Formats: sequence, C-alpha cells, structure tokens
Amino acid sequence: MTVTTHPTLAGTLADLVHESPDSPVAMDIAGGEVITLTRAELGRRVDQLREELSRIGVRRGQCLAVYLPNWSDALVWQFAASALGAHVIGVNTRYNVGEVMHILTSARPAVVAVPAEFHGLDVFGTLREASSTADPVPAIAV
Repeated sequence: MTVTTHPTLAGTLADLVHESPDSPVAMDIAGGEVITLTRAELGRRVDQLREELSRIGVRRGQCLAVYLPNWSDALVWQFAASALGAHVIGVNTRYNVGEVMHILTSARPAVVAVPAEFHGLDVFGTLREASSTADPVPAIAV
C-alpha cells in the first residue's frame, strides 16, 4: 500500500531552504534598486513573523488580511500564517473604504498588514476609516 502525504506550506519552504538556501526566491525594488531575497532569508523572515504573530495570539483558523503590494512581505505573511494554521485574505491596495470595510466585516481578520507608504496611496487612512465600524477592530501591522 502506498501512503501519500501532503506537505505543508511551511514544510515545503523548509525543504526549499535545505536544498538551496542561497537561491533567489523573490525580488523587490526599493529606491530603484533590485533587492533579491534568498530562500534562507525568506525562511528567517517567516520564522520571525510567525513568532511575532504567535506572541500576539494569532491561532489556527484565524484570518489575516494582507493589504500589501506584491512585495516579498506578502509571501512572508502567507507562509507565517500557514505555519500557525491561520489563513490570509489579500486586499487590493486600490480598494476604496467601502470595499475594505466589506472585507473587515466579512472576513473579520485578526491582523491587517499595511505598507507604511506605497505610491502615494493612503492605504493606512483607508484602513483607519474602514475599521472605524469594524467589530472587532483588527490589530494593524505596518
């Protein structure tokens, strides 16, 4: 009899880091400069965020909203949430207050990750206004 196992996202990342820790896994652009993220760096950032989320009480089954651009940070949040048994809902940085409010009331995320700044968009202001009626109000991670 053959037994098939289904690897976890965290297990897949650990395997990738073990196989080739210095291989690039993502690229960001900051100040016009390309910043390459290696598998090992991604693994360290995931572990750090997982520990931080665990300390604030994020637990299995909870939702985390990632209101971030397509940065490597969005990957970090996905892997860290998965390692805790939580899940991520992506929030488009172009959403208006009503759309963000709908996500907050429907998905009820425990934490929302937002960029400090992004192309002049007031993502934090939109979130602040949208969360004014949210119950419960999620923790905000900038």
